[in-house]
Amino acid sequence: MLVSLKQVNKFLQLQTNPISKDELENIFNRLGYEVESVTPFSQAQGIKFGKVLDVKPNPNSKNLNVVQLETATGNVTIQTVATNAQVGYWAVAFVEGAKLGEITFTTKMMAGVASQGMLSGFPELGYDVKYLPYSEDDLVMLNTSEFPELNLTTDPLEFFDLNDFIFDITTPANRSDVNSYATLVDEIAAEYGVTVPELLWTNKPITKSFKVNQADIKIAKVSEFNQHLMFFEVDVKNAQTKFANLLLLAKHHIEVKNIWAIDMTNLALLLLGTPVHAYDATKIGKKLWCELYTGKLEILGKKEVDVKDVIIVRDENKPISIASVMGLENSAVTAQTQKVVFEIGTFDSKKIRQAAKQIKIDSSASVQGARGISGHTLLRVFDFIKNQGALDGLATAKIAPTLAGKNFNEYLTWKNDAELKKHSFLPKSRKIRFNPKTLALYANVSENKAKLQFKDAADKLEKLGFLFLNRTTGKKRIKAERLSANTDIYAPLYRNDVKSTEDIIEELFRFTNYDSFVSQAPKLRNYEVQTRNVDKEKLAGAGYQEVRTFSLTSKEKNKFNPFAFEQDVNLKTFVSLEREVVRNSILPSLLEVAEYNLKRKITSFNLFENGMINYNEYVYGLVSSVKSVQELKQDVTNFLGTNNLSFAPFTDNELVHPKVSAKIYQDGKFIGWVGKFIPTFDKYGLVVAEFKTPKQTKKTTLFAEYNNEPFKSIDLTFELEPQTHIKHIVDELQTKFKVYEIKQIDEFLKDDKNYPTLRITAEAETIQLINDYYNKK
Repeated sequence: MLVSLKQVNKFLQLQTNPISKDELENIFNRLGYEVESVTPFSQAQGIKFGKVLDVKPNPNSKNLNVVQLETATGNVTIQTVATNAQVGYWAVAFVEGAKLGEITFTTKMMAGVASQGMLSGFPELGYDVKYLPYSEDDLVMLNTSEFPELNLTTDPLEFFDLNDFIFDITTPANRSDVNSYATLVDEIAAEYGVTVPELLWTNKPITKSFKVNQADIKIAKVSEFNQHLMFFEVDVKNAQTKFANLLLLAKHHIEVKNIWAIDMTNLALLLLGTPVHAYDATKIGKKLWCELYTGKLEILGKKEVDVKDVIIVRDENKPISIASVMGLENSAVTAQTQKVVFEIGTFDSKKIRQAAKQIKIDSSASVQGARGISGHTLLRVFDFIKNQGALDGLATAKIAPTLAGKNFNEYLTWKNDAELKKHSFLPKSRKIRFNPKTLALYANVSENKAKLQFKDAADKLEKLGFLFLNRTTGKKRIKAERLSANTDIYAPLYRNDVKSTEDIIEELFRFTNYDSFVSQAPKLRNYEVQTRNVDKEKLAGAGYQEVRTFSLTSKEKNKFNPFAFEQDVNLKTFVSLEREVVRNSILPSLLEVAEYNLKRKITSFNLFENGMINYNEYVYGLVSSVKSVQELKQDVTNFLGTNNLSFAPFTDNELVHPKVSAKIYQDGKFIGWVGKFIPTFDKYGLVVAEFKTPKQTKKTTLFAEYNNEPFKSIDLTFELEPQTHIKHIVDELQTKFKVYEIKQIDEFLKDDKNYPTLRITAEAETIQLINDYYNKK
């Protein structure tokens, strides 16, 4: 939203001691409105008003006109290529010494005639002329009869409000009300500590003579698609938009039509945040209502669109507008329109968004309407247009009965906030049962301290229309008790976003200086560096390709159970007999993949899968047609990245080849196996491995003394019974001593005994301990 610093000070009536640019920026930030940019509106300096005395062509040029001007400092001559200079009109001149940005104007000879500066158009003053009903090439020319307040000493910078800064702010998406000067000015006044002024459009002396009668227009029936609907008719005669209002709209990048009724709708949207439609009263019927419509419509601009299920306003014969989105050509107001019907309503916001999307136009009205409008704003808009009509010389208006729950006579009296705050007008749905404990919790202070800390903020909220009532007596709370227990709070009727204690707390925080909150460092734990899982990358680096298979199989194929699960995991319902049980091993599934590839003449492959078996047990499976058992054993060792693995013959499973297969143990615990199946189970003789990856407890050594002595080794020969594996000796060595390497270097049989020889490599001190342990038993 664009906000003018000059306009804010006008509404606050602070012309003698205005809010500065920096002060307003700080207020916006404190109130939670993000300031995107702050830019000076105009770069003009030193300009003056001049009355045109004479206009004649330069005899030495086809394009130049010589203009004689009377200024406060004397007559000047300025040449221009513009053709709209008129004798007796007021012009704006960049005289000698005036500046436009970095340019300083001086006298310059042009086609034999001295030009003492430059005449200004609206672009030079800072206005984007595409928003004004003037040509870009035209000069500013003001008729003396229309601007009797002008004289030679009038400062153009003040007259055109050029000494201004434009704030581009971002407002909350759930607050349509704040997209208007009405709400912004109220909140700025409350935060700045000045009296919230009665808005300029509720000036009762001005509107007293503005007669309001009942209109002939009737609302024919109630519609579920609008919450409130209001029509009133104004005899506009030949009224034109005031020049100051033209400049105000253009400054906020709103296109000016210079048609009073249309410009009033744009002003209402800018100042009050409420979409308003204007219809030519002679082009519409007397019975109006809302309904859903599907079909073709000709919107303003003579563009035909197809719509489906959009909310329209219609009369007894035809649609006359797309509600809160766009007017239609068949009811359009023109410069010749004498009687206008204004429509104000609140409609289903979702339907408004859908309609805007269908016609592919996001107007300011549709964007605002889609955010949700309070029915309370209908009355404010009615008062505003009444006030503007009185200021612009219009004398009468007619109002139609409405669907807002009040009859015509009540609407004429039920106008201002003070009356709306009477208890009889407070809807129960707006009541919020305030809980001071919740406020103390969010503020991280005691209840008593919270009452003191937010007392001034509550005072600001009351100035903005929030009502603090004693829940028992129904009477207004005094200042010291507003945040006490047993308090009911009512938000202003235009604040549709305030619905809970947390919303009230948010408002209290907004209107409390954030410097009053005590800074407290959060309690943070030091981050632990999580190691990224690169298991699959490690296997890919070893030459394996990943495959994915089903974790479900048939009971017939689920014979292999290397981990000795006690129970199968059978499905109660299954799609086929091929998928009736959770597999007990991942390898049969991988063998199916291998067989599929071998049948396709793909004979060289290394495959792996990480998948589920039995009841949420996860394992890795490897299958290779090119690697040996020893190579696969080394791949498993490298993958697990630990030296506490041991291998023992796998001889107790009828489906495993006992001569080439080995069980894998880690810290004495069985985690898998490596080898081959018997030929009747795998006719291709593929090398396979299947293993779990148990979680390892990492022991972090903060400091260990470095030993630069060379390792030593010892050869030990052990006596074993026949068919007894040496695994238990290796496990004992690894458990009792810190060894670097264990190798079997020899083996012989004698007297029905098996004598393997192991070479153990470790530090000298460890070797001595091993020698003492085994050779001195």
